[in-house]
Amino acid sequence: ISLKPGANKLPQVEQQSISSVVQLNSESVTVPLTNYFDTYWYGTIGIGTPPQYFDVDFDTGSSDLWVPSIACVSSACKSLTRYRSSASSTAVLTGVPFSILYGDGTTVAGNFVIDRITIGSAEIVNQTFAQATTISSSNSITSIMGLGYRSITSGTEAPVFYNMISQKLVSAPVFSVWLDPVETDERQGELLFGGSDPNYYVGDFTYVSVTTQGYWQFQMDGIFINDQSICTSCQAIADTGTTLIYGPSSAIKTINRLLGATSYQGYYQISCDKTNLPAVTFTIGGTKFSITNSQYLFPLDGSTCITAFVAQSGNLWTLGDTFLTRIYTEFDMGNNRIGFAKSLAYSQDSTVSSSSTSKSTTRSQSTSTTQKITTVNTSIKTQTTTGVNLTKTTTINSTATRHTTVQSTVATCFSGDSFVNMFDGSYKTFSQLQSGDIVMAMNSDNTKIEPAEVMIMFDIEPNKEGAFLFIF
Repeated sequence: ISLKPGANKLPQVEQQSISSVVQLNSESVTVPLTNYFDTYWYGTIGIGTPPQYFDVDFDTGSSDLWVPSIACVSSACKSLTRYRSSASSTAVLTGVPFSILYGDGTTVAGNFVIDRITIGSAEIVNQTFAQATTISSSNSITSIMGLGYRSITSGTEAPVFYNMISQKLVSAPVFSVWLDPVETDERQGELLFGGSDPNYYVGDFTYVSVTTQGYWQFQMDGIFINDQSICTSCQAIADTGTTLIYGPSSAIKTINRLLGATSYQGYYQISCDKTNLPAVTFTIGGTKFSITNSQYLFPLDGSTCITAFVAQSGNLWTLGDTFLTRIYTEFDMGNNRIGFAKSLAYSQDSTVSSSSTSKSTTRSQSTSTTQKITTVNTSIKTQTTTGVNLTKTTTINSTATRHTTVQSTVATCFSGDSFVNMFDGSYKTFSQLQSGDIVMAMNSDNTKIEPAEVMIMFDIEPNKEGAFLFIF
């Protein structure tokens, strides 16, 4: 989600009368999405002639498209696919600078380029986007394509979806998002431009008007836990680029108090073994959408979970993927409204016991695989205690591994080690770690060493950092 406030008046978008749901049709563009450990869902686009392919996070909380440039000098760019304008016969360099700040503190800077964009079966010509030459990032996202309104672009460019509409590549100014919460499913999500796909939701849509045309902002009726009201007539945004659920500090404190969670380094923690936690209900347009502890708890270590409810400044609520994985969401730019329908995952949740203690537990019960997601205390193998040949020639296809491995372990590590063994045999200090790095991790009793991917870096306390790892 971009922190840049919308200042310019939204240009007119052709209004189209849409009587109800715009169904799948021949002028719809479908993009399969991949679930990256429930933190974000990405899909592939092509840029240039011939196309250079990029995995992008489709973000309804911002409006710019950017990808790393071959000229990117940041360490975060070294392992990424980078755009080379000189390899595209349709690229036009503008020399216009670009910069953006996201809600997690990530800054991206570079310059604007004009080129051809390929999304599914659609080819968008003369699309202005940014090639990033510096990225200050602690997350694993490699590129972002914003799906918000034009008023929050960093420049004056028309966002990609605006050009899809103006170039008549879709039959209606509507796109829809389905996010599958189960990574092992063959189909892990779908972004559909030009309509909605009835294969992924049940019942009817509930529509609410967009209240501010920048983010996809709307008014909720309220949020409730049991009979207690958390907020009424509260403003919210539907943000596919945010993982958790953010809200005003006092309301978030109330939610976590009612759940029995306690403050922990900007988040709230609770025992993963706690049962019979209440559902949190969001009432939108008169319809109730509830999420249970199987969705709003995330394992931190073997016994402790954090909740999905995090405080932010201001009065706005940000409903991220924790909420949206249970909803099929239609973003209707022609009528400036958002439609919410219960996804297939939501209807399946109703058959899951409310006493499930965590998302990982629910998954192991609801899938037919032997998937195991546990949390262990892990230390990083250091230079002085290696004893393992780290220069072996075996390589890891990280994309395939992330999404096809059945056995996986979530681990935490901290900045107690001065040096960290990388998978290629080199070393880094802990502070040099980046999300996406492949490291060698030793378990707490020093009996096993395995490759692991650094997922999320976080602060434990001043001058001390931690990281979540995924053991392959």
